[in-house]
Amino acid sequence: MIQKVTILSLLLASCSSLRRIETVPSADARRYGSMIGMECPIDIKPAERFGQVRLGMSLDEVYRLSSTVKKIENSDDLIVGKYLVGFKDKKVVRVGAELSSLPNCVRFKNQKIQLEISGKSLLSLLAPCKLSSQKGLMSTYECQGVSLIDDRSWSLYISPYIIVGPSTTE
Repeated sequence: MIQKVTILSLLLASCSSLRRIETVPSADARRYGSMIGMECPIDIKPAERFGQVRLGMSLDEVYRLSSTVKKIENSDDLIVGKYLVGFKDKKVVRVGAELSSLPNCVRFKNQKIQLEISGKSLLSLLAPCKLSSQKGLMSTYECQGVSLIDDRSWSLYISPYIIVGPSTTE
């Protein structure tokens, strides 16, 4: 009888840890993010982490960060809170977020970043930076291990997008 109860309790415990992950469309996927699990301060540490999401974290570790993890269709990327998290071989290789979508507590090198900052002002804060690609009105800069995407191609200006890790995965 004790053995049956133990097995049943183990089965129930393992089932309760299973998550149903919602899949969202890849077009404008960032809008599906949530503030749940976004803890202040959100520190940007080049080649290390963006907020609580560290480069090299496993898929399971990322799932534990937020109850609002969403999978982007046709991609291995996930939305965790307001972060877009890129994976390769089930490890985090890239973490990004649109600056204006985050709580007002983002810091780089212990200096607070104002959420309404322009791409140009952010470049001077992250300096030295170099332009790594330009496509029309969208510019990508590499700044001290952080990528900055400044996209002015839409009629409604989207705030700068910051990425820790490579801006794309091959």
